[in-house]
Amino acid sequence: MEFIKLARRRGLWADVTHTALNLLYAVLLVAVIIAFPNTPWPALVLVLLSKWRVIAVRPRYWWANFLGSLPDVVLALGVTILMWHAGDVALATGLTAWPVQVSLGLFYAVWLIWLKPQHKSSMVLLQSGLSQFVGIMAIFSVAYALPLVVVVLLAFVVAFASSRQQLGIHEEKEHVVLALIWSLVVAQLAFAAWHWTVAYQITPLLKVPQIAIIITVLGFVTERFYYSYKKNDAVKWSDVGWPIVFAIIVILLLIFGFGGLFV
Repeated sequence: MEFIKLARRRGLWADVTHTALNLLYAVLLVAVIIAFPNTPWPALVLVLLSKWRVIAVRPRYWWANFLGSLPDVVLALGVTILMWHAGDVALATGLTAWPVQVSLGLFYAVWLIWLKPQHKSSMVLLQSGLSQFVGIMAIFSVAYALPLVVVVLLAFVVAFASSRQQLGIHEEKEHVVLALIWSLVVAQLAFAAWHWTVAYQITPLLKVPQIAIIITVLGFVTERFYYSYKKNDAVKWSDVGWPIVFAIIVILLLIFGFGGLFV
């Protein structure tokens, strides 16, 4: 009985320590962004240094650890870029950036403390979806300053990280091939979006690119197709019908209703 009580105390202290350290890290990231408003590199380096555990093992495990942590890295870098971009726009317009930056920091803290440790299938799907959405959103927030090939390659990596994580739920043997296929689809969409980008303003300092929403919706439908096939050895309308209808409505509304085609 005493051993059980001790284990519970250790579990409680471990949770408290985990929460405190992750909260401190999120606060430090926001502080670095605010302290260096002209460049994102100090904050990006901080993010990469925080992933030291990836190489804190024997070298033969580095690649596996890197792939496993890639969705988390994508989201962390994406949030960092969005925070810096908000500050960069604020410098040019005379607006105040810290409310947006702190809000993004709180979102990242929730990711670290609550969502990232979850292992249920639904939570893993949410993790991969958020990682892809934030990653694509960050890429196209600064795509105007990047060469086309860089935008396409970054979108490819983001999509690969997300789809590989989703496929890992089902223990798919061909997960690499399927993830590469989805990554190629996203890369082609990114190629088109680089030439014609529409964004929706949340605040004067934060906008959601249309392509991030479209890729997220298409990813949801694709996952439902895969889930139906794995469950039934065939794709059934009962599993994919409503997702298809939902995706068509959303994409048509975005392109024709809010895409600026008729402005």
